[in-house]
Amino acid sequence: MLTILIYVLILWGFIALGWLVAWWLKRRGAAMSGQFTNVVLFVGFLFGFLLTTLQVFATNHYSDARSQAQSEPTSLVAAYDELGVFPPQVRTTGRREVVCYMWSVAERDWKAQERGGAQEAPDTVVRGDRLRNLRTTLPQDSPANQAASQQVSTDLSDAGKARQQLLFLAQPRIPAILWAIVFVSGGLLIFLLVGDSQSQPKIIRRIVLAAVAVLVTVEVASLAVLDRPFSRIAQVQPNAMTDAIALLETGRTGQPTLHDCGL
Repeated sequence: MLTILIYVLILWGFIALGWLVAWWLKRRGAAMSGQFTNVVLFVGFLFGFLLTTLQVFATNHYSDARSQAQSEPTSLVAAYDELGVFPPQVRTTGRREVVCYMWSVAERDWKAQERGGAQEAPDTVVRGDRLRNLRTTLPQDSPANQAASQQVSTDLSDAGKARQQLLFLAQPRIPAILWAIVFVSGGLLIFLLVGDSQSQPKIIRRIVLAAVAVLVTVEVASLAVLDRPFSRIAQVQPNAMTDAIALLETGRTGQPTLHDCGL
């Protein structure tokens, strides 16, 4: 939220600067009305194209994050089900590790992603190591166990890849140089509009400038939100993970709770 507010304030600063420069030139008697019409069209087109391109990029980034957030619990639930083939002691221990890892992701690691962290939470790292070690301890004494063990390993590997991809997607992907271009372009567009519309009635001029300022502000704010899909505003929450845990608890007893997992 703070980052988005900072971006909006920076944009408003450039917009105010553009307006002040145009107002200062007007006070000095510089005749600018009608001189920048072609330039306004050119800059407006380029600025609109840039914002549209960034909007598509940021939307794809957000969609990828939502997709990965759903694929991770799917792989973990599949691993949980595959563990049902093994003897009771192995099955109970393995399923407990899977569920506790899911709780750790939802309660601990997700907060790190909300902050844009590139590393897993320490608790999630420990529980992830336990899952990886679990793969080497599964019985291989029958064809059924061998097949189940291989499938569990595949599912856990897929879940691990999804977790790493989510950590990657938690990072903002729009480069700082493009943000700088957006801010400068917004200020330049306001400067040109103010200078070129001096001959227009004051009410019309104010409405146009206010509409452009509001539109650009909304675009920049939406870009900042979509570029951080795990922020509280974007709301890519661990709902798929918690729903998967609830699904595993349905019709089963003795499932580890959040408290049982020490979280």
